[in-house]
Amino acid sequence: MHEHYDRARWFLKLATQCGNPSGRFRLLIASVYSARAIVEIMLNAAKIQDLVGFENKDGSKSYKEFEKTLVPRLPYYSLIEKIRIHDFHRFGLIPPNPNRKEVFQGGPVKLIARKGAAVMTLSPTGPQTTVTGASQIKEQRPLCMADGRFFDDDRGKYLLPEDILEAFLNTVPDVIDDFERLVSSRVYEPADTSITRSGTDDAHEGSRRMNIIRRPSVYLVGRQVLDDDEVARFLEDHDFNDWSTDTDIPAEVLPEVAGRLCYMSFSKPRPGGNEAYLSHIKQVGHGSVLEHTVFNFIITGVSRSFTHELVRHRAGFGYSQLSQRYVDESVADFIEPACIADDPKLHETWQAAVERAQEAYVKLIEGLQDKFASVEDRTLRRKMARQAARSVLPNATETKIFVTANARSLRHFIELRCNEHAEVEIREVAAQILEILRQEAPSIFGDYEFFDLPDGTRAVKTPHTKV
Repeated sequence: MHEHYDRARWFLKLATQCGNPSGRFRLLIASVYSARAIVEIMLNAAKIQDLVGFENKDGSKSYKEFEKTLVPRLPYYSLIEKIRIHDFHRFGLIPPNPNRKEVFQGGPVKLIARKGAAVMTLSPTGPQTTVTGASQIKEQRPLCMADGRFFDDDRGKYLLPEDILEAFLNTVPDVIDDFERLVSSRVYEPADTSITRSGTDDAHEGSRRMNIIRRPSVYLVGRQVLDDDEVARFLEDHDFNDWSTDTDIPAEVLPEVAGRLCYMSFSKPRPGGNEAYLSHIKQVGHGSVLEHTVFNFIITGVSRSFTHELVRHRAGFGYSQLSQRYVDESVADFIEPACIADDPKLHETWQAAVERAQEAYVKLIEGLQDKFASVEDRTLRRKMARQAARSVLPNATETKIFVTANARSLRHFIELRCNEHAEVEIREVAAQILEILRQEAPSIFGDYEFFDLPDGTRAVKTPHTKV
């Protein structure tokens, strides 16, 4: 967080010194990204139960509860987030042109005229809307920009980005201090979570630190984008101009369009909108349309035991995993099961075994590099040594894996791996993935419910299995 804060300040300072209007604007947007990254770190800590006072079993609720405490303390909180979203996830923000007056209105904004009119105008006092009859105007996180200034809905006026950032960043140090106190108040057992040993070889000079990890991390790094113009062109070509959906989440729109295409049911949609439509899809088991929705994850802090189970899910999944042939594991991290970590004697036995395995790996690397000294290619020589030495590493060795999967396959994965009978580590990963997906596509994944298990972990259930 401190690094992101310093970076945000640095970009802001560079912007004030930049004489090029376009360059100045892009530096200010870069500062926005760093400013928002500070918030994301805090919110993610709340989500994974790392903050005292925010330990709700449902990580998404912890996220929202902690966010409520941040909003009043950080000026322009929502405006900073909207700027980031519109620049990165949507159409990109174009630097202002000093030679002409420009107004930008970002949405998505949907004007629906039914027995009347839906009108939106942009003015010096901000966007103005008018609807008559049964018409509607639907917006999601709208952003209005005029001549490089952003309209703040709460204050009803346009503001320079540098003023927004200055006000926001002035409050950040105090917020970080309070956040760090919440983190430092948490107690982890056993307290000794790492092992340090001295190295003796040239390749590993100094001390080697072996970290023990007890909780996985899941990152959603990719989601789909919908081409609204092409969808509209398809609807126009087939005389379905009146059809629209009430969601602007591509992950939810795509399976609805796919399902309606099967029966060409665009002209007489069921009441209830996208949520009702996808709920019916799940009820009747028409799961093939969910295969059109795809997500990309990076999963870290997991064991090789976990990935051995994960990669059994082949249909609808794609994987790219850290390679032990190319990556040096002499400083690897290790995953300790909670049932071992909370018992001092078992922890001592486990720790000793892991230590011996890693020491053997290091000694084998040294000997194999000498054995393959005649191999001229340095990269090949290292690979040959590591691919042989890895044979002594335990299943507890930490790994990282990139996962791509469609929504139908993810539902199948969640039902099997977030089940009360599933192994604890993969169940926790499945639970974290579900928490993310319930926010990303609630109409697809909102039917799952968490329930607590006697051992303090959790599992899920749904009335719509095997969709």
